[in-house]
Amino acid sequence: MIMEAYTLQSRIARQNLMQIIGIYLSPHAIFVRIKTFFIEQNILKRLFYVAEKTFFENVISYEKIRKRGVI
Repeated sequence: MIMEAYTLQSRIARQNLMQIIGIYLSPHAIFVRIKTFFIEQNILKRLFYVAEKTFFENVISYEKIRKRGVI
């Protein structure tokens, strides 16, 4: 009885695992993951661009203030 329950449970677990793998490897899921990856990359690029731009703007404004002799 215990062995039958164990084999049934392991069969169900195996089926669930195969379903998850099937969903994970389906073409649509792969496409969605690739798409989100590129969207994330684009967002990261924009964030880095904005951070870099503001950093250099701050440096330039600091240099302007320093040249005036305020700092």
